[in-house]
Amino acid sequence: MNLPLVSGGGFFASVRPDRRVRWQLLVTDAALALQQARQRLAQVEKLAAIGLLAPGIAHELNSPLGVIISNLAVLAGYGDSLGRLALVTRAAAAQLHEGQPQAAVAEVLDAGLHDADLDYILEDLPALTTESISSANRIAEIVRSLALFAQRDARGLGPVNVEDALQSAITLTWNELKQRAKLERNYAGVPAVIGSSAELAQVFVHLLRNATQALPERGGVISVTTTSADEGVTIRIADNGHGIPAEVLPRVFEPFYTTRPEGNGVGLGLPICHEIVTRHQGTIDIQSPPSGGTTVTVRLRAALSTPAGTPSGG
Repeated sequence: MNLPLVSGGGFFASVRPDRRVRWQLLVTDAALALQQARQRLAQVEKLAAIGLLAPGIAHELNSPLGVIISNLAVLAGYGDSLGRLALVTRAAAAQLHEGQPQAAVAEVLDAGLHDADLDYILEDLPALTTESISSANRIAEIVRSLALFAQRDARGLGPVNVEDALQSAITLTWNELKQRAKLERNYAGVPAVIGSSAELAQVFVHLLRNATQALPERGGVISVTTTSADEGVTIRIADNGHGIPAEVLPRVFEPFYTTRPEGNGVGLGLPICHEIVTRHQGTIDIQSPPSGGTTVTVRLRAALSTPAGTPSGG
């Protein structure tokens, strides 16, 4: 039953003013409690997702970390060799100052260069440092993505680069995704959207994991596409998996509805995605034809530099 919260007719017309205020406070408190419960539920789902992603993230961190550790061991060896060469060079310089024959000094230097294998070190160092820097950047990208995903954003909605949020989600799901699918990125360089980076990353992580789990063990394709039009931004995540049965599709946003075996989900992922997108004043739609495959379309409003109705310029 919908009860009007203002006077002037209906249910509240016959209610004493003091009771009317009490009703309004009760309804307001109930709405606030419901909003807080939804936020806590979204946070719980996020923490559960982190737990599921943790093994893959650990593997993705371990690979570049192993490269860096290996390269540091090699660099330590090069440092020892160059240190010995530096000592030989210092001794040779002292011999020259003492008037030793140049031929004898040159022979000492040649022996030092040969022992240090300087040519190989100079050839290998650029590749070694480039590989180490690339690995360190990969670790930094994973850590940034995880920090973005895990944060509780209390700052409200603001301008967000949706393609950065997508990339963070791809980074976090990469270990699972790369084993089952070829990923196709079709970014259009869309405008910023009004939203929360953390919450949008949470939506995209769930959609990417859903797409991955719908694929066969090998040979799947997932495409991520962004477009913009009419002061809005559209994100599409499509897969060529087994699709969603027609009788299930109308219920995918129902809380606690799931077709997965027990222990593989409680049916909160898509409802929370729907709640987050709706709170962003956007829409989320799922299409899954009988031929197979699924396309999820998220539409968000763009962050306009000039609010509607406000003249631009000075």
